[in-house]
Amino acid sequence: MLAILGIALSLGMTGAVANARAASEDLLAFIRAVEAPGGYDDYERRIPVAPPRKLTRMTVSEVLEWQQVIRRKGATSSAAGAYQIIHATLADLVATHGISRHALFDAEMQDRLARLLLARCGARPKPNETARHPRYANCLARIWAGLPLVYGPERGRSAYHRVAGNRALVLPEAVLALLASHSPTSWRAVIVEARSRSAARPVAFRVVPDSVRKDMNVRVWTVDPYASQ
Repeated sequence: MLAILGIALSLGMTGAVANARAASEDLLAFIRAVEAPGGYDDYERRIPVAPPRKLTRMTVSEVLEWQQVIRRKGATSSAAGAYQIIHATLADLVATHGISRHALFDAEMQDRLARLLLARCGARPKPNETARHPRYANCLARIWAGLPLVYGPERGRSAYHRVAGNRALVLPEAVLALLASHSPTSWRAVIVEARSRSAARPVAFRVVPDSVRKDMNVRVWTVDPYASQ
């Protein structure tokens, strides 16, 4: 009887984990598309020293070491991977959650790290819990600089506006529309607009059609948002 109960509890926990993971997939895909158009091997475009090889083929320890090198060389950012995780954040995640430094910084690891960051904002509000969406969205904006604050005096701006060149790359309405959607693939239909460095005009980008899509991160930008103006 106890064995059966144990199996049932185990299956229940496994199901809960699976449901939580599925519930975050659209949000993670949206963040990847905004923060790192180049995918899991992407890194901040202004970093003067490229990684020795693709990030997904490096260990967590090697990524941390590379980030330290570029910081010593004066890089304004050490953001790396699909979720643009900077050195301080990666080091904190490793120390807090006991992540092996010998593990590969591959797609699976990066998704795991991103879910740990999402957890800092608490449980994701349900689509019909619209009163909770703004607070949750603002929490996300304080983790990912490319996402905008959706309420308050700085609405529409990055929480790190003018810090190391950061700015919001999407509109508040895009984030709120995603949180209010019941569809797990709704992020593809959300109209996203990037802003130019001068913020004088919106810079639109389009979703690559599913017929040619090979990766959920693939985007075709009309203007590189990090390019010099």
